[in-house]
Amino acid sequence: MAYVVFARKWRPKNFEEVVGQEHISETLKNAIAQDRVAHAYLFSGPRGIGKTTTARILAKALNCQEGPTTTPCNKCDSCKEISEGRSLDVIEIDGASNRGIEEVRTLRENVKFKPSRGKFKLYIIDEVHMLTQEAFNALLKTLEEPPAHVKFIFATTQRHKVIPTILSRCQRFDFRRIPVKAIVAKLQQIAKTEKLDISEEALFSIARSCEGSMRDAESILDQLVSFCQKNIEQKDVIFCLGITSEDVLFQIAEAIAKKDTVEGIKLVNKLVDEGKDLFELLSALLEHFRNLSVIKAAGGASGELIELPKDAVERLVKQSQEFSLEDLLYIFQVLSLTQEALRRSKSSRIVFEMCILRLTKRESLVSLDRILKELNQLEDSAPSGDTVEDATDTTDCPGGNCPGHDLPEKENNEANSSDGEDCPKEDSPKESPGEENDTKTHSDTKAEEKGSNGLSLVQVKQAWPALLKKVKQEKMSAALFLLEGRPSDVRGTVLTIDFPQQFTFYKEALEGAENKKLLEKCLQEILDVNIKAELSITYSTKPHPESKSSSSDEDDEQRIAREEAFEEEDSETTESSVEKQNVAAQLLTEPIIQSAMDIFNGKVVNNLPKIKKQ
Repeated sequence: MAYVVFARKWRPKNFEEVVGQEHISETLKNAIAQDRVAHAYLFSGPRGIGKTTTARILAKALNCQEGPTTTPCNKCDSCKEISEGRSLDVIEIDGASNRGIEEVRTLRENVKFKPSRGKFKLYIIDEVHMLTQEAFNALLKTLEEPPAHVKFIFATTQRHKVIPTILSRCQRFDFRRIPVKAIVAKLQQIAKTEKLDISEEALFSIARSCEGSMRDAESILDQLVSFCQKNIEQKDVIFCLGITSEDVLFQIAEAIAKKDTVEGIKLVNKLVDEGKDLFELLSALLEHFRNLSVIKAAGGASGELIELPKDAVERLVKQSQEFSLEDLLYIFQVLSLTQEALRRSKSSRIVFEMCILRLTKRESLVSLDRILKELNQLEDSAPSGDTVEDATDTTDCPGGNCPGHDLPEKENNEANSSDGEDCPKEDSPKESPGEENDTKTHSDTKAEEKGSNGLSLVQVKQAWPALLKKVKQEKMSAALFLLEGRPSDVRGTVLTIDFPQQFTFYKEALEGAENKKLLEKCLQEILDVNIKAELSITYSTKPHPESKSSSSDEDDEQRIAREEAFEEEDSETTESSVEKQNVAAQLLTEPIIQSAMDIFNGKVVNNLPKIKKQ
């Protein structure tokens, strides 16, 4: 007797044996039991998932000597003839080779004749989408009102190519890809019956490589039996099919996690030398990092979402701890873009190596949640300013004529040009000798606050609103970031600007080359000195121990002054009311804001912090 391959030998003989298509089997069984069998069916779906097999089972169920029945006996002559493909009442037509109008005309003439043995004459047309437009049109009338003894069953892998007038005359059933675990269970049943010794890892490798097709899985198993005889291991599947082993995928992922460029490129070169297909390797890597991302995102609930053996899932769980979710999403995106580049490139090896280089040289990514929180700060009201500490005790200086007292810049310069003597104090008691080391004169305090260029911190704070207004005129986004900063120290030619810890994003944005250059330019124009800006983060939120009780009032004054810097004070300049009411619209031209809105599919829902009007 001639050898029968597994795909034919293990073809389902009844509805219960059809794997992964329970929704279709149950519907057809109910239709037969209730005598509601339609005159035309359209079975669509990928290759090798049971479309033609289900059509034959339906034909046996209708023409069985005990039927119509939901469980054909597979013993009567009618069932045997249909199973063997030699029944006169079940005509199987290949749509690809019988696609013309002449073949359809012949079919129309033959449907008039009654079945020779069974109760129905069934036409099974495979790949029906290959019929020409004229052939479809010639079939329409017969398909809509066929004789009572005729049933049509169409099968296709490309339903979208079937014309709508045919679709509307059929009951449509969409066949699904068969899950990996269902394929593994079927292969285990075959292996047990055929007395094969095959590992679970090998079965999963076969099931994953066939892309949901049971026929492909059975054919691969048949091929492996010829190659390995009765004992089949995963290494045999990898060698025979040319797929990438799980160990190699874990090694490449490990090199990416450790940012080891040399090891990553060595692994790629080794696989190329072994003759591996880089496109297939990239697809396997995509699936590997998909599994890592699912485990990272879903945690303990990810077991059912990954179709791998238990030990492989445990390895994935362990390796996922070496990545953040942001890293995994970035890696997956780069691999997807590389996959598109490989399709167009003639130098696939170079493209793949550059992909590994990019992944192993990546920078640490900031959490999307953190970016979102930073962007949401734009909707919050501006926090109150830092406490401005006076350099002198105003009660000791009648008239406020001390150098460094709250005077305009011109008067301050005049005071600095005096003979340097301390201001006269009214009824100032003399200090005792024991207090000389515990107190400082007013001029000593002032000198400590000045930089080498004569600029004091008090002068910077007084000019801060004007600086904000100047920066705003140059670049709105930079002014918004600077709004949260506070001048804290002047040393030499360096001005230190502190930012609260929650505004780290603003500080980093201002440290960009363009923004920092703009900030220093505006500082030089406002203060008329050559000065550099240094940005830092203030981690402590506690007030300065020397802050006075009136610091809250001074904070309010500072805040109001900073906010007023964002108001237009020039009465000769006319602005549109829309720009005044919605400053956020001006940010839409900034690349960082555009990128954030693209990522989160966002829109402006609130304006900037409300500014106190005069």
